[in-house]
Amino acid sequence: MLDTAGIGTYLTETLPRVIARLSPTPVTVLGDANRLDALLRHGLTVDIAEWSAPIYTLREQLEARRKIPPDTVLYWAPHFNIPLSWQGALAVTVHDVAHLALRQSSVARSGYARLMFAAVRRRASVVLCDSHFTERELHTRVGLPQRTVVCHLGVAERWFQLARPAKTGIPYFLYVGNVKPHKNLARLLEAFACAAPRIPHHLVIAGRREGMRTVDSSSAVAAESLGDRVAFTGYLTPAQLEERVRACDALVLPSLYEGFGLPPLEALACGRAIAVSDAGSLPEVCGDEAEYFDACNVADMARALERIATRPPDTAAVVERRRAWARRFDWETCADVVAAELGRLLRQAS
Repeated sequence: MLDTAGIGTYLTETLPRVIARLSPTPVTVLGDANRLDALLRHGLTVDIAEWSAPIYTLREQLEARRKIPPDTVLYWAPHFNIPLSWQGALAVTVHDVAHLALRQSSVARSGYARLMFAAVRRRASVVLCDSHFTERELHTRVGLPQRTVVCHLGVAERWFQLARPAKTGIPYFLYVGNVKPHKNLARLLEAFACAAPRIPHHLVIAGRREGMRTVDSSSAVAAESLGDRVAFTGYLTPAQLEERVRACDALVLPSLYEGFGLPPLEALACGRAIAVSDAGSLPEVCGDEAEYFDACNVADMARALERIATRPPDTAAVVERRRAWARRFDWETCADVVAAELGRLLRQAS
């Protein structure tokens, strides 16, 4: 899952740090050997086993039985798609329970999510949750696992080094994320259409639409009436995304459901203003540094866009206050918590 948005970032930032903290414990990582070699080759002793099975499939389950080394004593799954054949100590990172909380596109997907989360609850020695919101949702919708630990995600240091360019051209709001139904883009576009006559801003939507299992096709239709005031960028490289974030006037996230919410936190790290829904984990992650709105109320969202578009110019103190909030979330701390839990289970298994 290195190519997925939030989980890919989580793996990229935590995996090398956690392996380093567990040294000299032998570690085998399952996945794309080329990608993993590039990520883990810097001073880490680790075995890499090629694993190309698609996620959420029977092939994934069958391949897990063959790929997990026979002397393994602890398996860490960075998502809820655990190997059902594994009977040993199990650590699972749960980023959200959106597959249960949100309506799925098919009965099969809904049934798969219920099956896997029930297995996580029964089998996991520890469940690492991205936020207190996700922990509460897990307890409410799935039940109480043996142990849960909240482990907030972090912000990479490079975000704090991004200053806003001196010349930014036409001001724009930026949305960052996949174009999925629960991201609520149709309402954002409707709200932007309401606010657009009174503000100079454009709206830039930076999110992948190709190759997704579930895509919000209505957002493209809704954008047509706004002409060149709305732009879809498609997939952006990390450098391109950073450039978009540092030059935006504000980042907007209208999600109906979030288990954490990295994009607004990364925007705060480089001093940008944010406007987000009051749904899910976003108030927990964004604190007092966001302009909040009701995700289901278009008029409320439009008013929030107008407020943030007409705010006084950002002062150096305001920018630093945003960055100070973002610094509360640190990948080193995240890795410390994960490694401590894995280390505890390893000691129990020895």
